[in-house]
Amino acid sequence: MSSSPARGLSLKKTPRFCPPLPFTETNKDVANPLKLNPDKLYLTILCFLFQGGERHYPAGTPSDCDALVRGQEGWIFTPNYPSDYDDHRTCDYVIQRLTPDTCKVEMTLNDFDLEESDHCLNDYLDLRDGQQGVLCGALASGTKKQLQFRSGQYTMTLRFKTDKENARKGFMIQLKQIPRSCGAANIPTGPSACNQYMDTFTGSVSSPGYPNGYPSNIRCAYTIRRADSRICKVLLEIRLLDFGRHTGGPCRGDYIEFPDLSRTCAGYPSRKIVDFLRGSDLLTFTFVSDGYGSGKGFDIEILQVPDSCATSSPPSRLPRPGDSQPCDQEVSSVTGHFTSPRFPNPYGPNERCRYTLRKVDPSVCSVELDFRRFELEYSGPRCSKDYLTLPSLNRLCGSISGKQLMELPKDSDYVNLYFVSDFSGHGLGFDIHVTQLFNTCEGTRLHGPCDQEVGTLTGRFTSPGFPTSYPANQRCTYSVHRADATVCSVELRFVSFDIEYSGEQCSKDFLMMPDRTRLCGTTSGTRTIKFPAGSDILALNFFSDGFRTGRGFDIEVTQRRNTCRVPASDCGGEVTSSAGRISSPGYPRYYTSGLRCHYKIRRPDPSTCTVELDFRVFDVATSAGCSEDYLQLPDQTRLCGSQTTSKALDYSAVGSDVMTLTFVTDSIGAGRGFDIVVRQLPNSCSILPPPPSCDMTISEERTVIHSPNYPEDYPADALCVYSVRRLDRSVCQVQVEFLDFDLEPAPDCGSDFVQLEKNGERFCGVQTPPTTVLSFGDGDILRMVFRSDSVSSRRGFEARVRQIRNSCYRPIGPANGRQCGTYSDAMFTIQSENFPLLYPPNSDCEYRIVRQNPTICQVELFFSHFDVASENPAHCDRDFLEVKGARYCGKRDGQRVLVDFPKERNELTLHFKSDSYQQLSGFRIEVKQLTSGCPPLENKTCEQTFSSESFQVISPGYQSGSYPDGSDCRYTVKKSSFQVCALQVKFYTFDLEQSEDCAKDYLDIAEQKLCGRMEYDSVRTYEFLEDEMIIQFHSDGFKNGAGFFLLFEQKTC
Repeated sequence: MSSSPARGLSLKKTPRFCPPLPFTETNKDVANPLKLNPDKLYLTILCFLFQGGERHYPAGTPSDCDALVRGQEGWIFTPNYPSDYDDHRTCDYVIQRLTPDTCKVEMTLNDFDLEESDHCLNDYLDLRDGQQGVLCGALASGTKKQLQFRSGQYTMTLRFKTDKENARKGFMIQLKQIPRSCGAANIPTGPSACNQYMDTFTGSVSSPGYPNGYPSNIRCAYTIRRADSRICKVLLEIRLLDFGRHTGGPCRGDYIEFPDLSRTCAGYPSRKIVDFLRGSDLLTFTFVSDGYGSGKGFDIEILQVPDSCATSSPPSRLPRPGDSQPCDQEVSSVTGHFTSPRFPNPYGPNERCRYTLRKVDPSVCSVELDFRRFELEYSGPRCSKDYLTLPSLNRLCGSISGKQLMELPKDSDYVNLYFVSDFSGHGLGFDIHVTQLFNTCEGTRLHGPCDQEVGTLTGRFTSPGFPTSYPANQRCTYSVHRADATVCSVELRFVSFDIEYSGEQCSKDFLMMPDRTRLCGTTSGTRTIKFPAGSDILALNFFSDGFRTGRGFDIEVTQRRNTCRVPASDCGGEVTSSAGRISSPGYPRYYTSGLRCHYKIRRPDPSTCTVELDFRVFDVATSAGCSEDYLQLPDQTRLCGSQTTSKALDYSAVGSDVMTLTFVTDSIGAGRGFDIVVRQLPNSCSILPPPPSCDMTISEERTVIHSPNYPEDYPADALCVYSVRRLDRSVCQVQVEFLDFDLEPAPDCGSDFVQLEKNGERFCGVQTPPTTVLSFGDGDILRMVFRSDSVSSRRGFEARVRQIRNSCYRPIGPANGRQCGTYSDAMFTIQSENFPLLYPPNSDCEYRIVRQNPTICQVELFFSHFDVASENPAHCDRDFLEVKGARYCGKRDGQRVLVDFPKERNELTLHFKSDSYQQLSGFRIEVKQLTSGCPPLENKTCEQTFSSESFQVISPGYQSGSYPDGSDCRYTVKKSSFQVCALQVKFYTFDLEQSEDCAKDYLDIAEQKLCGRMEYDSVRTYEFLEDEMIIQFHSDGFKNGAGFFLLFEQKTC
């Protein structure tokens, strides 16, 4: 490089050269400014690093050409660029979403030269995950494409693939993410199957499919947005982490990678603190799995740590009386109290309150919390709704009474407690009295001028200045050190005691006993106190305020030998009636260490065989194999961690009329414990006579069915079969409409459920199922099954069953693939044959999805379960589900796929094919027809011709609410194949002016005039014998209706 006096500049290009590492940071000037008097020329060199002709990638990536683009801008290249790329390469370029409001990525092709081929089948760059197509060949420099993140996803993958010949130079592509490029509906706000986003103070994330295993070869991003400017750290509490087969050493198979690039793949429970990067409000950690199997996955609780910034200053003081009071409160005296907003009235929703406790003395490391009132909405052991967070990050919710000690850090002058309520927050709230305890810091020797100790069998405590009056503002600690191991009791004889009396609460001057009891006024006699378990020190604390004083006290201290006894356990309990309750010792306070408690449940009568345990609260410290703290059931099963579902026990399995549950804690003991409601179910023995049959056969056109005893609770262990017998040969479909629905909710509807036998779909819970249309097919019977378990019952259901007349067409001959289902509802479920059992060999099934209305342009497929056999998941050459040319196989639980409806068709076909070699459990796919992001409907002309297998016909002006006067429309239908012999019409909307003989407004199909109104979802079938059929619509100049929206399908014979 040189310059000349003629103000010229000569540049010599040296390809494939970079300065030796380390080199200057990206986006910095590498060259010094060249002075060309009188002006200056600045030259910035953009350098791409190659080593030995290869891109340089971090070790440990799945492929040496894979790349991750994290920032707003980035570059991707083919291997060896600008030299020819290699044969047989597959490279994944993953774009990690910058912010939740970033939906679009601008892609600039600075250089693009791949092998040209028909349909880009040889070498190509696949942009379909960015909702674009496939690129190949040579494209002009500067060509731009706009990619888009799929709804709910936080990553986008571009795949480069080459075949075995004809390599080219490849590409150099710039990527730029565009913030604020989403519509409000497209900003992801909740968990998806893989990627998750959280912007609240607390929450939890888990691996896809947890705890039933996660898919292979996935990469999931978990993004946390800073909830408050005072937050700089995030606590990740790993409650469970099971990746199956890790045997030590570096994490290379399945692992979690944190922002500092550290990884974890084993060990729980554990905690990790992660920092937000300076200047960023987002923090992302990644979960990666390989292709070699999995464990249960992980479950992580997330807490954004309040006031965790190093530069944060203590909170400011509260406004003085008379100022407007926020919900934040502060205690900076020896005693005080915290109350919930508006106490004693209930608190409101969406409360965020900070309670600051300032130490009055450096020797304070413990605070007594006296729960005078504490009633927050209970939301399980994790307190996920309304809660009070202590400085230890433990949460409190539900109902609490009594006193608890709260530890304070020795090196901090204040701590914060936080009260949070959710959007529906309701509860009576709390009133907590706070007392700061002096000389409670560990390792601190008593040093006050009035502090006294007794370490022998006898001694004496006196107030400062005794027998004269004690001074004001005293803080004295009197400690008794155990004299020997046989001493467990201490006698205090009050020789003299005269302290200013301030009511029963002793709120001014007082002597606090080890059990937190306060003494004031005058007293005499002897009191016996005991050393607490595991401690050799007893402490009394004397406080005086700044006003009136008294003479003080003189107390003789005597340590009594041989007073240690091993007391009978005060834990355990017994239930002998049909209902009872068992709880851990001290509940709702935390349980202690070294417990072994027995709870006995006795059979009340011979007809009782089943006992139900309803876990209202279960919070026992988690340990591997529940080896430390646990509750052991009669069948020797151990429970620890959290438990929310009910359990049923059977006396017959125990072989006795007494069941025993044992609660064991280790030497540490840490947990809130448990509160369990016990119900002994009468008449629960299998030898009882079976209940009367609730089966029902329906042969009427319209019938209402319901669960047994409806609207009262249905019985336990019910099994009812509702059989619909075909009314006549004009009926081929049955409509089931649920009028009321309330069954016990359970995952996968495994407890109480209604099942439609034809499609295998189950319903449970309290959400009313959608109206469903079922086909008789080749038989004359359709069945619906209701089943309940033996645990709990609800109101049940009521449903209207209607056999649809004129819903048949002439028999259809075999197509290329067997028709296994046709669906046209907005939401429905598709399942493989025999699901969840093995699908049959040599399957060839087509599932047709018909567009429900013209505003729909996409279908979302959610694979709630997907396990299809394949030796090579990359090619799906054995068993597969094909959707618009893309094949899916292997294990894909939790994956979401968005598919566009074909532009010229109103149906989408899913094709499932299997061979005879291996069969698995198949698939269950939840399908939604989507209108979001669809372009507005085009104004259709009144004259139209249709030749596709299915199509829609919409009256003019339908979107405006009424068709125009004087309309004469002609719709020509041409056969899609010579095998067509019938035209089926489905009436979504039909509202034309009613008149005699349909003389005014009408729709003429096959020389039959239709007018008035027709029922939603009704079906008619017309013979289609000629090569084309003319359908005519006419309106006069008077009264008009809403029009029509019809779905036509050509049927083969």
